[in-house]
Amino acid sequence: MFTKSAFLIIVALLGPLALANAAEPTTVSEQLEKKRDELALSLGSFRFPKSSREFSIAGEYRFGFDLFNVSPLLGINGVVNGPTYYYGALDYEISLGHIFTLIPALGVGYYDQNDGYDLGGSLQFRSSVELSYRLNDWSHLGLTFSHISNAGLESRNPGADSLFVTYRIDIAALFGHRNERREP
Repeated sequence: MFTKSAFLIIVALLGPLALANAAEPTTVSEQLEKKRDELALSLGSFRFPKSSREFSIAGEYRFGFDLFNVSPLLGINGVVNGPTYYYGALDYEISLGHIFTLIPALGVGYYDQNDGYDLGGSLQFRSSVELSYRLNDWSHLGLTFSHISNAGLESRNPGADSLFVTYRIDIAALFGHRNERREP
């Protein structure tokens, strides 16, 4: 499938960039205090580009603790009058200068079909990549591409791609603590 190949090529090309992005060795406690919790809200199309009529809304809670730039997140992705996908994932934040951020993520979750598109089973794996623009010290705006599939565990495995516009905000900024943001 083209989308899986494209994703693997992107990850392979960005691997050296991720290694170059790594700073000199730091202690685990310095790594754990690097960033704050974030909320990500996304609007887009489920099964893109096959069905641009399946409007999708997603939300993620991205935990602020990380170890060597790897952070956990919890998310939900729902299609209006259709399926819902609940997932957990690990992401890897790569700074592309001071303005752009690239965030590949891998996860697993539960797919509730709800009379929507049949992905062949409830257990689904998710891969995604987000390219975001830093608006200020506490928020980002970007594009997220994701793919979910059962990885061939079921006889039916059509997979589904989604394309989103994503807005991320530091949770502390929601409560007026913008000046406490730690630099990435």
